[in-house]
Amino acid sequence: PNALPTIQARVDRNCVGWTGPLVMTFLMTVLAALTSLGLTAYFAARGRTNPGDVTMTWINVWNTLLYLPLLLALIYFVHREGLRLRDLVGFERSRLWRDIGIGLALFLGLLIGNSLLEFGVSRLIFAFFGNPYAGLDFTMMPRPMLLPLFFGLIGLPLGAGIVEELVYRGYVLPRLVVLSNRWTGLLIMAAGFGVQHVGLALAGDWRLALERGIALAITGLVLGMIYLRQERLLPLIIAHVTWNFVGIGLLSGLLPFLMN
Repeated sequence: PNALPTIQARVDRNCVGWTGPLVMTFLMTVLAALTSLGLTAYFAARGRTNPGDVTMTWINVWNTLLYLPLLLALIYFVHREGLRLRDLVGFERSRLWRDIGIGLALFLGLLIGNSLLEFGVSRLIFAFFGNPYAGLDFTMMPRPMLLPLFFGLIGLPLGAGIVEELVYRGYVLPRLVVLSNRWTGLLIMAAGFGVQHVGLALAGDWRLALERGIALAITGLVLGMIYLRQERLLPLIIAHVTWNFVGIGLLSGLLPFLMN
């Protein structure tokens, strides 16, 4: 049901238009920006001297919760086409182990490739606009709190890995490709994926938000190209969940917690 020729047939019947894909491309950005800025304003009103830092301390929690309205919006637009969420995945039991293997291989590529990409982009941005980490004493960083740590280990990897892939690669990308062309669809989807992460980081340093946005737009473009090549979403979900679990849950969460 989610193959490009099938989507083209629904476009020809006026069952698919631009509204759903464009709304879903940028909805998370709006939700993230409003939540990030709103929480920062709330903490400032409560007299916190570092409201942005407090907001970012709890990002694993509120970021995870934002996937619920995003998922509900996706369900709405998918049901308008007469589909279900599982139709976006295209699960086939006979290909399960192959999908798992491809997903784990993609995870390694994401972990290494995105780390190198973010390092390169950050060096470029910091060279022009200064290093936000300059002067910080990382030996004095506070121990991660349990609730953000829990969400970083469980909630965020599942929310980001499943919902983001359903939205950006499973729903948005193939419809934009059919409505326009391959590269227009890829670029719009990647832009939405990138600016989402800018919105999530608005309460922090703008240089870090810009770096994340650029790096993840490029990563989103690569993931989109992989999806269009194989038209299999499950390997991308497996890769994304595992990538966030290791990167956010273990390396950025549990490891500092155990070492502090």
